[in-house]
Amino acid sequence: MSSLTPNIWQMQSRRDIEGLTEALTNADPDVRKRAATALRTLDAAEAVPALEAALAVEDDWQAQEHIVAAIQYLSRESRLSMMIRTRDVAGLTSLLYSPQVEEVISAAEALGELGDRAAVEALVAVFHNQHNPDMVRLAAAEALIKLQCAPGVVTLLAALRRDDWQVRRNAAAILGQLQATWATPALVVALHDENAIVRRTALAALRRIGTPEAMQAVEGFVEEPEIAEEDESFEEEPFGEADEESAPGEGQPAGEQPAVEAAAMDAPGEEEAAEAGRPDEAQAGEARATDGAEATAAQERDGSPAARADIPAAGNPSPEATPPDSTPDG
Repeated sequence: MSSLTPNIWQMQSRRDIEGLTEALTNADPDVRKRAATALRTLDAAEAVPALEAALAVEDDWQAQEHIVAAIQYLSRESRLSMMIRTRDVAGLTSLLYSPQVEEVISAAEALGELGDRAAVEALVAVFHNQHNPDMVRLAAAEALIKLQCAPGVVTLLAALRRDDWQVRRNAAAILGQLQATWATPALVVALHDENAIVRRTALAALRRIGTPEAMQAVEGFVEEPEIAEEDESFEEEPFGEADEESAPGEGQPAGEQPAVEAAAMDAPGEEEAAEAGRPDEAQAGEARATDGAEATAAQERDGSPAARADIPAAGNPSPEATPPDSTPDG
């Protein structure tokens, strides 16, 4: 073993995989431990054989732990990369059943990029399984949008990025009404929207969602003067009791406009009234938009198939399956 102390941080910054691999044989166990961690951070899958050789002779338990963690992580990344290169949609879909959250997210992202709709049914099930962490459900939603087969409620995520500020505003309102915890990161981004009404609506939606992550964003948000002076009629308007599980569960064919997004587009807006200094008219427009959101959610609740939960939740391999409580017409 080498007795010289290498600069692990410098090697990592230069992406010196060969140097870090050599550091696995250093006499100092702390150096070996940090070298293994650096290789994992750099996603150096090519270093797995060297890590396995180092583990075979390692006698320090802390270094062993770091080497094992690096091997497990890099082996998984190597397998995922291989599936992406070979367009192994079936293999990537099977990873959606993994108890590892990071693995499920990576698989969902890859399936969205590959553009093969064979994965739609599994991704819809991942999204609707409320046992899954919000970050997993959001990854599935993003993939479904890329595949152009998103359930109605997922199209609200795409609506938050539309050019029309009224569509963005009403999408945020409906997500707040549904208490869509999975959409929290997207609503946080909407806090920086160029339109003040969209920002205010996103802020009220996050307050309605009320999770620690949502409230942290609310508390960290600095209201601009024009927002602070507005009467917060949206926040005080009672939200309808909407059930996210009742949102449409089937993929929408490309080219068709889902009912939820259509409702967001059709809801009236009063940008001109707000700019002209007529807050009463602007507030009336906000209330009508919220009423439209409630009507849309009620329509989904009454006529939509229930969410599926037949894929085990990430991080919880065997949750109780939730049987469907309704059957779609026709």
